Amino acid sequence: MAIPQARLLIAGICSAFVLVTGIILTRRGKPYAPLLFNVHKLIALGALALAVVTVVQVNRVAPLAPPLPTAVVVTASLSAVTLASGGLANVESVPMVVIWLHRSTTFLTLASAAAIVLLMTRGG
Repeated sequence: MAIPQARLLIAGICSAFVLVTGIILTRRGKPYAPLLFNVHKLIALGALALAVVTVVQVNRVAPLAPPLPTAVVVTASLSAVTLASGGLANVESVPMVVIWLHRSTTFLTLASAAAIVLLMTRGG
């Protein structure tokens, strides 16, 4: 397994952990357990940083094939919305639309990231 693929696998495992901790947080309800909430956020941010660094390094070695840059922009945008809405979800009187946005963009981000991994491993 090449280093970029291994890094993306690690980011994927971290994302799975974030998904599981998110489900645990949702089931426990508010107020969220501070330690679990912060671990959830920090691992999500770490997985995102690892994925971004890996994609940038791969792009330096060989420019990304045409569908990949678009997929990267879409995934980065979805990640930003997911992180922002997740931060707002901890507010006591948050509108339900924010919770819905966080949950839906979480799955859209994971699907988009999976598409990037498939495109990268199959050569564009």
